Amino acid sequence: MSGILAAAETGSFQEVKRLVESGIEVNEKDDNGETVLHYAALSDSLEIVKYLVEQGADINYKNAENKTALHYAAYHDSLEIVKYLVEHGADVNFEKNGNASPLHFAAQLNSLEMVKYLLQHGADINYKNVENETALHHAAYHDSLEVVKYLVEHGAEVNFENNDNDSPLHYAAELNSLEMIKYLVEHGADINSKSKSNATALSVAVKTGLLEIVEYLVEHGANVNCESSDNDSPLHYAAKMGSLSMVTYLVEHCANVNFKNEWDNTALHYAVEADSLEIVKYLVENGADVNCKSKRKATALHFAVRNGSLAIVRYLVTNGAKVTTKEHRGENTVLYWACIRGNELIVDYLLQHGANKDVHKKDRSGRSCFGKACYEGYTAVVQTFLKFRVDVRKEANLLCGNKEITNILNLELNKSSIKHREKIENLKTLGEEKFTKVNT
Repeated sequence: MSGILAAAETGSFQEVKRLVESGIEVNEKDDNGETVLHYAALSDSLEIVKYLVEQGADINYKNAENKTALHYAAYHDSLEIVKYLVEHGADVNFEKNGNASPLHFAAQLNSLEMVKYLLQHGADINYKNVENETALHHAAYHDSLEVVKYLVEHGAEVNFENNDNDSPLHYAAELNSLEMIKYLVEHGADINSKSKSNATALSVAVKTGLLEIVEYLVEHGANVNCESSDNDSPLHYAAKMGSLSMVTYLVEHCANVNFKNEWDNTALHYAVEADSLEIVKYLVENGADVNCKSKRKATALHFAVRNGSLAIVRYLVTNGAKVTTKEHRGENTVLYWACIRGNELIVDYLLQHGANKDVHKKDRSGRSCFGKACYEGYTAVVQTFLKFRVDVRKEANLLCGNKEITNILNLELNKSSIKHREKIENLKTLGEEKFTKVNT
């Protein structure tokens, strides 16, 4: 960086003046195309700015990013410098290639006085940057309510959408700004406008979690069954978040409890995934289908077993969930998932409620539920199976000499009849032979 640029950056007026008087070019610039005037604006030095302009500095010179000194003055909320530059010929709408205008910067800084000044001096209120965002977008995104009001009152278009089809209302919803949402809706904002991902202000509000905003939007016409790009409804989002109050409100206002998203999952699937027994109960009591299947044929019970939630498993089974239902090519039963997770309590419960028919059904690898438990060394699960008199002879080829399983078989041997004892002894011997082979 040259001496004059460094002097301007640090606000050293006397040094800048000395260098200019010694013949240094007043429009000297760095590798990014930023002139001495750019640096003076950045340093918020009105004295240097005035001096440079008086000495012939190009007031509208743009750097490599097409920004002028006015952009920098606006970005740093330097109102006096903004005024001076505009009064001496700075173009308030200089940016013609889609970058942010000085008005965008003023709006995002919540600088109402600067916004007023720029508009009074010809700034285009609906100018769009390269992302197709107006100053109103910037004001909404940065929670600048006073600027939002002023812009709307002076002609800002409330329903302009950016490249992602987000409107200022979407931004207000993201910020949980109820007051801004109310203002925009009262001034014509399309409450059901969809972004590129098909998100509405309501779906955004549900995800941010403020019920008061959800209530306001629904009361003013928001569609409770609108779909996002993955076909999730607001109810899906509420269930994912585990928000009973929001789920209740949406259902009371006609949300479809059995609405399926892109994966054919319902809100019940996500309530189970969120491990919220309260929401599961509420949805079932209000008509949710406990046996509804996803594209992978998974029911809410599959989700509950995978999560290891015994309380939800019990509730679903008590309310009609089928314990023998299979997912993904008809292979994985709920009992199979309980075994994979090593959850003996859920295995016990499922076996008590009819899942015993699935004990020996095999997956693509050739392992059954019981065989999987043996293979993984899930001692408590194997003990649970033995309690239900599982025919262990069918699984002899899968035990692999697991020492823990051998101990279980010893326990079984000690309490079995002589006839049963002989069968177990044979199984134990077979397992030990395999174990010896593996370890030699």
